Amino acid sequence: MADRNPYGRTGDDMDLPEGKTCGDCVHCRRCTAMFGHIPADESCDWSPSRFRPAVTDAAPVTLATVKPPRDLRTRLREDV
Repeated sequence: MADRNPYGRTGDDMDLPEGKTCGDCVHCRRCTAMFGHIPADESCDWSPSRFRPAVTDAAPVTLATVKPPRDLRTRLREDV
């Protein structure tokens, strides 16, 4: 990857939301690998911008938070 200055905002529909960069987007890995973007860019190559915020603080999924399918829950209650 070539070292370069980040693409800044240009005032059109390709700008990322204020305070956000490519590194904050769910598509960052794909765009940096395929289109030569860097995580510090503030402008998107797509028009309009396809920026979607990356989820960084999601609660972990555990067995306690996952419910069994409806039919299994019903059968379990009938067996008790």
